[in-house]
Amino acid sequence: MATQTNNQLHKQKAFTLIELLVVIAIIGLLASVVLLALNSARAKARDAKRVADIRQVQSGLELYFNDCSSYPIEASAVVLGSTNAKQLQRGTTTATCGDNSGSAVANGGIGATAGSSGTLYIALLPTAPAPEDGTCTAAQNDYSYSTSSASSYALTFCLGGTTGGLQAGVHTATEGGIQ
Repeated sequence: MATQTNNQLHKQKAFTLIELLVVIAIIGLLASVVLLALNSARAKARDAKRVADIRQVQSGLELYFNDCSSYPIEASAVVLGSTNAKQLQRGTTTATCGDNSGSAVANGGIGATAGSSGTLYIALLPTAPAPEDGTCTAAQNDYSYSTSSASSYALTFCLGGTTGGLQAGVHTATEGGIQ
């Protein structure tokens, strides 16, 4: 009898295989819910960074305009963070406030130093965070700067979701704001 009582006590203290599988399934379910919430938060953070980056570039462009009475002229659209834009941003091109001839060198280019003071208006040109979100394509995910005249510019970017009052999709920031 004593042997049966010890065996019964021992069996009551252990977990069964089914109990362990149920606990593992619950932990797996909770982990997947947390990962889904984390991915959603990451997407929202990428969109918030995109809007903040564009506003930072807009501020730099307005400072440039105050000193040079024009925005940096680019002959064609420049992807911010590309090799060409980074080269100009780091000040390897010495340019003054330009002559509006439509070339990056003549007008300082986006992010270049301008004027005799050597002011650097944008310390580091931002690059769009990856991966692209929502309906944005890889090409739309880049920040693109273009000018149509010395008195206007367009920064194009894409948001994967609604952020800061802006709907998902492609947006353009101009001297008048973000649309």
